[in-house]
Amino acid sequence: KIYEDFLKHKEALKLELTTLDKKLEKIRKLNKIEFLTRVPSELIEIYQKINELKLDDKMILIGTNALYAYESHCALFVEEEQLATEDIDVLAKESKSLSVVFREVLPKGQMSSFLKLIDKSFEQDKKLPYRFRNKKGILLEIISPSYPKKMIKKNSFMDIIDLEIEGMQWLENSRIFKSMVVGESGKCAILSTIHPLEYAVHKNWLSKQADRNIHKKNRGHKQSLLVTQLIKNYMVTIEIVDELKNMRHFNKDVVENYLNEIYK
Repeated sequence: KIYEDFLKHKEALKLELTTLDKKLEKIRKLNKIEFLTRVPSELIEIYQKINELKLDDKMILIGTNALYAYESHCALFVEEEQLATEDIDVLAKESKSLSVVFREVLPKGQMSSFLKLIDKSFEQDKKLPYRFRNKKGILLEIISPSYPKKMIKKNSFMDIIDLEIEGMQWLENSRIFKSMVVGESGKCAILSTIHPLEYAVHKNWLSKQADRNIHKKNRGHKQSLLVTQLIKNYMVTIEIVDELKNMRHFNKDVVENYLNEIYK
C-alpha cells in the first residue's frame, strides 16, 4: 500500500512538472514576441540556479548588472551604454548562511562545483581564485569580504579567498532588493542585488576614488545619477531623505556627499 501510494504520488508530480514546463515554455515565447527579452542569458542561467538552490539572500549581484533589476522593477529599459560591462560581480554575503538545499546538493560548499552545475566549462583562475571564466568568455567574480582576525567567519565558500576592498563592508550590510527579469532567450530569473538608494550612494563614492580609471569614475557617476532618477520617478515608496538619515552602515560623509551632489 505504501509503495502503491508512492508510485501514484510520483506520477502525479511528473504530470504537474510537465504542465508547469509547458506553461514556462509558453511564457518564454510570449516574452520574445512582446520584445521583453533583455538580460544576458548567462546571467539568467546563473541566477536561475541561485534561485533553485535558495541562495538569493547569499549571492548578491553588485556592479553594473544590478541595473537590470532596477529597470525591471520600474518597467522600463535604460540606455544600453549604461549597461556595458565585461564581467559579472557577485557579493557572497557572510551575514547570510548557505541554504539547506545548497548543502544537500553540494555538501563541500565549493563555488567551483556550483558553477559547473550551470556550465561545465567554468574554470577558476589560478592566480585570482575569486575569478571564474567559461569557454564563452563570461567572467564571474565572487567577492567575499575579509574580516578582522578577531571576528569569526561563517558559511563561506571553501574555495573563495577573502578580499580587502575599501567600502565593501557597506554593501555587505546593505538591504537586499529583488526583481524578476527576462533574459534574451525569454527565460526568467529573480535577481538579488542591493537596495537602489544604497547602490546610488556607493556608486557616487566610487566615482571619487583616485585609484579608479577615468572611464569607471565617469560611469559610476552616471549610474548614481540614473538610479537616483529611477527612484524619484518610479520608486515612490522610497523616501530618499529620510532613508539617508537612517543609513548608519555608510560613513556619514559618504552619505552627505551623495545628498549634496547627486540628490540635490
